[in-house]
Amino acid sequence: MTVALRSRRGPLSWMATIALLATALLALTPGTSLAAFPGVPGPIAFQSTRAGGLSVWLIGADGAGLRQFTVGGGGGPRPQLFQYSPAISPDGRSVAYVGAEERGGKTWRNLFVKPIAARDPKQAGHPVLDRPTLRAINSVTFAPGGRRLIFSAVPADGGDLELFSVGTDGRGRRQLTRNAIQDIEPTVSVTGRIAFARLFQRGRPSQALFGRANLALLLPGRIVPLPLTSGSTEDRDPDFGPSGRSLVFERYSRGANSGAGRIIRLDLASKRLQTIFAGSRAGGSFDDPHSPALSPSGGELVFDRTVRDEAGQIENPSLYKIGATGQGLDALLEAGDAYDTDPSWGTLPRGAGRSGSDGTRTRDLRRDRPAL
Repeated sequence: MTVALRSRRGPLSWMATIALLATALLALTPGTSLAAFPGVPGPIAFQSTRAGGLSVWLIGADGAGLRQFTVGGGGGPRPQLFQYSPAISPDGRSVAYVGAEERGGKTWRNLFVKPIAARDPKQAGHPVLDRPTLRAINSVTFAPGGRRLIFSAVPADGGDLELFSVGTDGRGRRQLTRNAIQDIEPTVSVTGRIAFARLFQRGRPSQALFGRANLALLLPGRIVPLPLTSGSTEDRDPDFGPSGRSLVFERYSRGANSGAGRIIRLDLASKRLQTIFAGSRAGGSFDDPHSPALSPSGGELVFDRTVRDEAGQIENPSLYKIGATGQGLDALLEAGDAYDTDPSWGTLPRGAGRSGSDGTRTRDLRRDRPAL
């Protein structure tokens, strides 16, 4: 989800400083959509306000080679273009994302796929759906093999957000879930299992963004999801590990104090939960983690983090890396005045020999690989 949607964690007093940005972005209702397919860690894609509105950016796993990947909104007071929810293909050669354009007071959306080697942000991605839609599209991710996409969107006949599958060529679109719950933020394992968040808040998607949410698992060929988590917490942004045997997600308690968030690993066989990073909340200060994405080796993960100190100074959402067992927290990228959120960690394409977004070599993370 974008930083414009972070207010569910409370407190809300600081939101006045980004009210204009929130107004522009709330209508898009974007969400994270990820999957860590196995391989050598390559570049990291993320969405940012660095170019106005929202656009997709790339950076190497070592923090080198930052570059703009899509055109963004032009930096005006009311951006007309947005690109969000990036997801890198299993072979590391393409990026899928949601593109939105405001025309005549309406917001049109489509799915796009663009070669990761494309250097010109103005080069348009290939549109996937046969025509743009006025229906909300929450997020998109690749299925194993890279020839199909899984995405969350409102059906043509209206209602809440559901899961869909479609070929990258736009063929074979089919609806995967049908219910009265917002099904959002899918991630797909190497075996084709789909984990996603089920947001129980009812209402139109643009008005039902936050609240109680649990994770569910949809097996190939099944239509009834299996519960993965339960309770009154808000569990969001799942991301499968490269083995498909576990996933990471963000958890926030629901209550009067809107407790601190955590990044948690869930072992699917034992249902055991392990906290990887614990945020904090005390008085007017907070440390909120969001949108974890595992590396293709399983050795590290990247997430975005928003911090407010006791003096009320806010550090805009920035990207951080941490070991998969919770050790070695490092800042990957300083956001400055921008908002950097929703990372997706891709594999290094075969034969590339380097893992930075601009060809910068990074260290091999395959050593000491946890069983993720």
